[in-house]
Amino acid sequence: MATNSGARRRPQKYPEELRDRPVRMVEEIRRETGESHGVVTREAKELGVGAEPLRGWFKRAEIDSGNRSGCGCESHPPSNPAGFRASTWIGTVDYL
Repeated sequence: MATNSGARRRPQKYPEELRDRPVRMVEEIRRETGESHGVVTREAKELGVGAEPLRGWFKRAEIDSGNRSGCGCESHPPSNPAGFRASTWIGTVDYL
């Protein structure tokens, strides 16, 4: 799935409807128990979703609700807009 700029987007693995429930469950458990460590991993395993995607969804939900600092907008440019990788620059320095 290439775009005109040559960059590829990974297809989203989980539909939007599936994302809401695990995020709500993590929020609820954190609120009820006061526990924050291990909740995301435990719930991800229980629901059969990846821990890292769930962690990202939860972080995005916190930003969007104003409970966490960060940009809640979709128009925010990516931190690496050109898609450069550090490994492409290694060894390209000309020595005198």
